[in-house]
Amino acid sequence: MTLIKQDFSKEEILQSGIYYAIGGVLASCIALVSSLYVVHSLSLYEYGVFRLILSLTGLFDVLQFSGLNDVARNDVAIALKSQDEKSAAKIFFEFVWLKFVLMLFAWGAFFAFVSFFLGNFYDKNLAEILQLASLFILFQALNDVLVMFLGAVGALKTISKTTPFFEAINLFFTVGVFMIFLPSVHSIVLASVLMQTVTLSIYCMLVQKDVRRLWSFYRFERPTTIIYIIKTYGKWSVFSNLLGDFLSNARNYIIKFLLSTEAVAVYSIAASFYLYLSLLFPVQKVLANFLPYKITDHDIKKDYFTLGVRYSTFIYICLMLVGVVGVTGLIWFVIPKYAASLPIFYAMLFSLPMLGIQYFSQIYLYTLRQQRIIFMRMLLKNISAVVLLFTLVPLFGQIALGIENVLTNILLTTLVYVMLVRMHPELKLELSSFVVRKSDVIFLKILIFKAFKFHSPKSTPS
Repeated sequence: MTLIKQDFSKEEILQSGIYYAIGGVLASCIALVSSLYVVHSLSLYEYGVFRLILSLTGLFDVLQFSGLNDVARNDVAIALKSQDEKSAAKIFFEFVWLKFVLMLFAWGAFFAFVSFFLGNFYDKNLAEILQLASLFILFQALNDVLVMFLGAVGALKTISKTTPFFEAINLFFTVGVFMIFLPSVHSIVLASVLMQTVTLSIYCMLVQKDVRRLWSFYRFERPTTIIYIIKTYGKWSVFSNLLGDFLSNARNYIIKFLLSTEAVAVYSIAASFYLYLSLLFPVQKVLANFLPYKITDHDIKKDYFTLGVRYSTFIYICLMLVGVVGVTGLIWFVIPKYAASLPIFYAMLFSLPMLGIQYFSQIYLYTLRQQRIIFMRMLLKNISAVVLLFTLVPLFGQIALGIENVLTNILLTTLVYVMLVRMHPELKLELSSFVVRKSDVIFLKILIFKAFKFHSPKSTPS
């Protein structure tokens, strides 16, 4: 059965979104168990070192131009919507060849850095761990290609079914390796390598039929399409992701410089719980995959924006309350040595209600190919984060890491919303836009009934 489609109904989008959310909740629960097992088994210092290793490989991953992933996914989806599989194949396979070249360059640079620079200044054991971790760069390239393809064809149901299974594999390898080799930084890196090898192999089997189908439309030639995309709107996405990836991975080294390696571990726990909460309502992922099939500059779908912001804001506020109760209990009773993460996490929670406006505005801009504005957003995020970290941490200590998150999100939400409304004034939100009405509940019930083919109420919302 093929994964490729030309369009999706509201019911299909909602059904995929619900499946994706359920899969995300299951995956997050399993990932949470795995994370708690790791942080309980490792010391604060060891976990901090592990996070720094991930950040180091991430800094070299910047060379793989992850900003092209979403641009290529968006354009492949638009081509498939137009039933132009030849163009979709050309974009996809030119993206694959480019990723392969960039992967070799990034991996070679990292391996040389570890072998010839760090190997002369640090102990041999650390160099060996980093050489093993270099495989993360190869895995990241393959993961980018596979996830981009699944996103382009809107296969969120497939992702939702496999993600919990993959997290279970991760837990299995983590427990198994820790039992055989004892908990250590080397053990967790080895477990991650084994897990990614298995999960990426499964992904390859899932998409191979549809990739072969696109291959039948492809003719090897000069990569004019991907070059055109990069030269026009794609370059802004590349630049913005270069900045974003660099900051997200450099942040841990800034924290180490300003505070300590242990502070990296404390911050990582707070950030991880914040991420788990936001993933319980994966509106950004659902929008990014389906919006290219639904809107254009001339058909902006105001109801998608208004209703989406309203529902997501309400849900994120509910998740704040869940986070206060649930995460507090988990940390105090399971990993009390990370109690210092709680003030940072509580501060971060104030960012959640903004995510509805920010995500919807950002994905609308992305779908409308306003990558220059997305670049401005990322530039602002980098400047804001660096300035606030170096300003607030000396004044307030560790809690400043959470305060920075909130202030930066306020700036980002304001920027993307104002820029979107400037382009499309009809999307302007009023205070009444955030009020959940009885008609909204009826509307959602109808969609859910239709999405899962139950008997639908005959009434329609006013």
